[in-house]
Amino acid sequence: MNTSYRQWFIPVCLFMISVFGLMSFSSSAYAQSSNNQEHLTQQFSADIQKNFSETEIHQLYELSPELLTAFTSDEIRTLLAWHNKEISSPSQEEMETIFSYRDAYLASLPVMDAGNAQLLNTVFSEDFSGGIPAGWDNRDDSNSGFVWEVGGSQATGFSDFIIADSDAAGSGNNMVTTLTTTAIDISGLSNISIILNHDYRDLTNSFAQVLWSTDNSTWQVLDDIQDSRRGAIDEYDVTAAVSGNDDLYLRFTYDDAEVWAWWWALNSIVVYEPTPQPNPAILVSPADSAQGVPALAKLVWTSGGGSAATEYDVYFGTDANPSLVGTVDTTMWDTPLLEYSTTYYWNVVAKNDAGSAEASPTYSFTVEDDPTISPPFFVDFSEVPPANWSRPYGELSTDTEFTDAANSTNWVSANFGNDSENDPGARINLWVSGTAGPIHRWLVSPPIDMGDGSVNYGLLFDLAITEYNNTNPAQLGPEDYFAVVASFDNGQTWSSENVLYELSGFNGDTIEDGFDNVEIDLSGVTGTARIGFYASRLSGTSPDIHVHVGNARMISEAPILGFEPEMLDFSVTSGTYDTQIMEVFNQGLATLTVDLSASFGGTLMTFNPNEFQEIVKQQREAQEAGLSMIAIHDAITPAVSSDPLSISETSLSLEPGEYALIAVTANATDLAAGSYSGSIDLTTNDPNNATASIPVNLNVNAEPYPPLVSQPVAGTGGIVSALFELEADGTGAFSAEDFSVSETTDIKGITVNGFFSNIDPVDLTSADWHIYPDASGVPAGNPETASEQAVWTYSASLDDGALSINDGSFSLNLETAGESLSLDAGTYWLVFYTTQPTAVSNDRWNWYEGGVDAFGSPAKIITPGSAFDGGFPDWTDLTAVDPAFASLSFEILADLGEGTVPPTGPVLSLDPESLDFGTVVAGTNNSLDITFENTGDTNLLVSDITVTGEGFSIPE
Repeated sequence: MNTSYRQWFIPVCLFMISVFGLMSFSSSAYAQSSNNQEHLTQQFSADIQKNFSETEIHQLYELSPELLTAFTSDEIRTLLAWHNKEISSPSQEEMETIFSYRDAYLASLPVMDAGNAQLLNTVFSEDFSGGIPAGWDNRDDSNSGFVWEVGGSQATGFSDFIIADSDAAGSGNNMVTTLTTTAIDISGLSNISIILNHDYRDLTNSFAQVLWSTDNSTWQVLDDIQDSRRGAIDEYDVTAAVSGNDDLYLRFTYDDAEVWAWWWALNSIVVYEPTPQPNPAILVSPADSAQGVPALAKLVWTSGGGSAATEYDVYFGTDANPSLVGTVDTTMWDTPLLEYSTTYYWNVVAKNDAGSAEASPTYSFTVEDDPTISPPFFVDFSEVPPANWSRPYGELSTDTEFTDAANSTNWVSANFGNDSENDPGARINLWVSGTAGPIHRWLVSPPIDMGDGSVNYGLLFDLAITEYNNTNPAQLGPEDYFAVVASFDNGQTWSSENVLYELSGFNGDTIEDGFDNVEIDLSGVTGTARIGFYASRLSGTSPDIHVHVGNARMISEAPILGFEPEMLDFSVTSGTYDTQIMEVFNQGLATLTVDLSASFGGTLMTFNPNEFQEIVKQQREAQEAGLSMIAIHDAITPAVSSDPLSISETSLSLEPGEYALIAVTANATDLAAGSYSGSIDLTTNDPNNATASIPVNLNVNAEPYPPLVSQPVAGTGGIVSALFELEADGTGAFSAEDFSVSETTDIKGITVNGFFSNIDPVDLTSADWHIYPDASGVPAGNPETASEQAVWTYSASLDDGALSINDGSFSLNLETAGESLSLDAGTYWLVFYTTQPTAVSNDRWNWYEGGVDAFGSPAKIITPGSAFDGGFPDWTDLTAVDPAFASLSFEILADLGEGTVPPTGPVLSLDPESLDFGTVVAGTNNSLDITFENTGDTNLLVSDITVTGEGFSIPE
């Protein structure tokens, strides 16, 4: 194992990579670096590039969660980007991912398998599980070098297929290929049918043909395929044409018409003799034992073959032997509104004039739990569809019918307006290629309980139209339409007569600058309703636009109380105070009045000392998403009260969308160390929330101890200091730093600063402290072979109440640990190390460097055993590893009597105290930074920052 002593740390990074050798240590290196050097090499192959803007490459099939499990997270991101038209020129690696999914998709298409074929009195069946059968004539008619081939990258659990693949052949080839079967024996058959399971994807003038012959010489066209036929199962009755002959030959010809086109894939071929009556129907959805089925379900089945069915009897109900509920001449049936959390059973009987087939198997499914929501609510579009929302397809009309999608374009989650600074919204791309069907896509809410009419509600949302994949404002095209539609019967019917809001490109409707805040009055709506966002384009690729819906919410026309946070936690040093900010806001459509009061329990609960905290500032952004901005109330700056808990305002009047920031002050001037409780109580005119209470927890800490020695972090480097339990039965590399005391001193706290590299605190066994006396400039012992020389040791488990871990810094409170450590005057060495249940590894905790000007002797390292090849058997200056490690970063707190303490009260420090912009060229701008710091011992609240002088401004 090639591990290293030294590590560098970058606080925010995507990847951690271990590099760098160490000076003369060839196979072992002590240090590590996280300065990431990421070399990304992309190879683009001209053979696989395509003009994506002129094809429907982006109209990828639906991405199946089941198929995506076979792909890595990076590959899934590639597929999603391609599916959403966010890749215009894919790399070779990306194309390999896309083709792999394409092949897996084709392999997953429905197939008439051997089991079904036997039910159909099969005389011939081929599913290509063994490739192209021997004896079949596979011909290259255009000398392109490409013929029918077995599909690649098969997905486990799905069928095999063969493919004539112009897409793989690349540009510059005219691909014409013909595949002919050997003779199929049809002698003695009275009725003859062929089932072809295939997938044809059309581009411009490419075409496919199915032909038949009884002598392998004279051929007749059975099916001339000019348009895409995706995942099709086609059946052909050839009785009249071939009955009375002994042999049947089938031929499959694909011609890409001299363009770089798509493909034709064959999944299975079945030749059989149908019975007079139909074969049993094949149930499709809901799948047997399906869970969470919508309350408005659609039963779907397919023909089982045989003679054609003219109608189907549907049996349905909550009994395991369902009753007949209707007869239809299609292969689907819409259920009535079903009961939530209820199991239903169904089967289908196919019929024709010759009689009835056997009943299909009986399937069951269970309806979803009640997804009904009640206003007020906010829609989270971080995932689309959100929980319990749906994305059906169907053209809006007076009697809208949801159908299979003729276009795969769908609503997705994306930053509103394509602006990375915005929260996610729902987005759809209106762009229809020449061969794709129209877009009629919905985003439908779950049931909404609108109540009995005693409270009126409004639907509010932001609407934006932008150019494709950028923030430039745009408008609908002439064949585009957007609407908000209501269903007042829980989604059973959707009608254009119930449009609540619409934009019609045909009518020339526009929104200013491509943006609108939409408010829809829902007063008078009662019972259970659903809301649908509908986007449509009939055809065309111009304009290529995104339609965005964001910040959608349904709120009451009455006032609605909102506040955050839901709890306040204070940690205050005895004798000081602290202030936090809470926000109260109005989510309704009428004026909200609020009376506020603070109550304090005043009951001492437990003692919980804590180290000194420096709180720099409190800050609140000026606007919440969806709420209009108002000025912060003048009273936000608190007058410090002697009361343990006080608030800056006791009454509010907030208009719709307004908010107020309230300063809540916890004053520990007269409180002993301990834990206290209280609350902020609100009384409002919100009809559904007349009173509310915000719990307040106050932890009063004992006065902090000052530092005896403090060496801050001086760089990004870190050094190993760890015991590896699985390395030679426990051995390690230990680092040490010295300090001195001038008189007998009580140690109260120790902090060591470091960082984790590819490991988490929970992966450690313990954190260990040792203090050794000085022995001629080195520690008198070490944790592995001479720990008995230590004057004090402490091993903390990771759940030790005296231990706190903050971003790689380990702090030990000796008082909480019950430890009494008094050191006489002299020089000592602090050894801190982590214990981890691994062998020597670069995945570990590392001790930060403390600079070259720190106190005392250089920091040391020792490897008493075999760790890192035992490179340092004795204590050695860490500068031998790197001059940067002259010292390590740590702090020791001690009882120094009247020692240094922070200034009393808040103290504002500005750096710099003045700004000099120098000469600025007319028409340009320049920016300078100023740092605000609180060097006092209590909270500093900056309530207002203003700038005077023409031409100067402060960013919001």
